[in-house]
Amino acid sequence: MSRSPAAAIDVRGCRECGQALRRNGALKRISLSIRDNGFFTLLGPSGCGKTTLLRMIAGFEDVTEGKILLFGERIAGLPPNRHPVNSKSRTLRCSRT
Repeated sequence: MSRSPAAAIDVRGCRECGQALRRNGALKRISLSIRDNGFFTLLGPSGCGKTTLLRMIAGFEDVTEGKILLFGERIAGLPPNRHPVNSKSRTLRCSRT
């Protein structure tokens, strides 16, 4: 039996409380896993939290609940320059260091 690929990014029960101008956060307890070397697409209407999720993974938005793991290591709370991910035009790329 073959092993399933390891999760490169694991988002577990994450929540973002929102910016000062918004009453509610864009994300409410989202969980997902993205496999290493996999292809992943976020689809949804405007304002549903797609960009917020990518910004949380990249370290530009605070996670107020839950955790984000990159190759098993917790990255939420680290400054953006310590996240080994790159985002360009809503495309996210992660790399092992």
